[in-house]
Amino acid sequence: MEEQSEVPGAGQRARSRKSGVALEIAALALVVAVIALAFAVKDHLPDPKAAGYPAIFVITLLGSSSIFIPLPGLVATCAGGAFLIPLVVGLVAGMAEGLGETTGYLAGLSGRRLVQRNRTYQRVAPWVRRRGWMIVFALASFPNPLFDVVGVAAGAARVPYWQFLLAACAGKTIKSTGVAYACAVAYDVFRVLTK
Repeated sequence: MEEQSEVPGAGQRARSRKSGVALEIAALALVVAVIALAFAVKDHLPDPKAAGYPAIFVITLLGSSSIFIPLPGLVATCAGGAFLIPLVVGLVAGMAEGLGETTGYLAGLSGRRLVQRNRTYQRVAPWVRRRGWMIVFALASFPNPLFDVVGVAAGAARVPYWQFLLAACAGKTIKSTGVAYACAVAYDVFRVLTK
């Protein structure tokens, strides 16, 4: 028999660190891809000034309402930030995204079967049970493709809906405002470089 020389759990911690780094790289790549996509399709989209804030609200609401299916909410926020007032875009998109996350919350209320075996859910659910709205707020505050799992966990943990909604809206507003300003700056830099 071979003896185990490793500390129990050391392999799991190493895998967890690697997963965390991979997730950070994936999130950064997603932001870069969204900015590049916004520039690539900007000539094919309706004029954001004409479509305006209502279009951003609807697109981001629909995007965050779909559970586990990525829709172009981040692209709308980015394009809006480049052409409209970034702070207002962030507020509108953040409120819409927070409201749209209600679908994940309701899925969690109705049962965890959707994601019970999901590794991300298994990791996030205990955090949400212990810290509730604070985890919702923290994980909503940055571009997070796995946030749907947080909504499901919050519903399953019976976090009061008003706490979930306020935390999700506040976190998503911070995230959306950051995205809108980043895209506004990137668009200005892009315009200067291409003159």
